[in-house]
Amino acid sequence: MNQESLRKRTAWFIRMEIERVVANLKNGVVGKEHALGSLNTLHQIASTLKDGDSMQYVCRVMDRIRNSGHTTGAFYFTDNRREANG
Repeated sequence: MNQESLRKRTAWFIRMEIERVVANLKNGVVGKEHALGSLNTLHQIASTLKDGDSMQYVCRVMDRIRNSGHTTGAFYFTDNRREANG
């Protein structure tokens, strides 16, 4: 397997895993800390392959999770939550 093929497959894997982690977080299957740990592992994989695009994408997702007000279950990616705005 050549380097370019490995990068494409890894980028695909990272995107699929991010979707899985976020879905589990939304459903309350995992907590915020577990999700961040999983995403950190994905960031390390992307870093090993020097895949800057995937590293940036993982960081953006991690940032949104860190900045969310939710700590357990029923996590939703919304920019403006009505409950938080009053």
